[in-house]
Amino acid sequence: NSYEGAEEHRSAEFDFKVTDGSGYLHKIRSATNSLSSLRASIALKLSVAADQLLLKYIDEEGDEVVIGSDAALVDAVHCARAAGGVSLKVSAQVDAAAAARISKAAEIGDAAKTTAAAGASETSSAAVAKTAAPDNTMMYVGGGVLVAAVIGIVAVVLSKKK
Repeated sequence: NSYEGAEEHRSAEFDFKVTDGSGYLHKIRSATNSLSSLRASIALKLSVAADQLLLKYIDEEGDEVVIGSDAALVDAVHCARAAGGVSLKVSAQVDAAAAARISKAAEIGDAAKTTAAAGASETSSAAVAKTAAPDNTMMYVGGGVLVAAVIGIVAVVLSKKK
């Protein structure tokens, strides 16, 4: 039945309301399971490079969550649908460094998920993606704070020697 096929295709796509860096809202229809497809659609609309986009949404608890993997995108759409939403509000920021860190963390999380899936079927890809990005981000921030502290100490020591 062609109607069933059309219904199945429709459910594989979703409306995303994307807020850009200037505060403008763009409506984009994209696949629900492909972050690269969503990024490409947003990048085309905003005239930016897809790999530089950092995407976030507000979850059901009011937290800002990064969409850094296909699994995180599926989770975000699921949350929107479960709340009765017909679209997902997403903020898009052009931040190449952050987007690269999030993508790398998602790759590591996906690799960990694949390894863990052999021994534990309870592992959630969305949980792996949500926990991997903040840990890596904090590692970079913590390292930056440490470097700044060392530079400050060296500056004080050198100023006292004069």
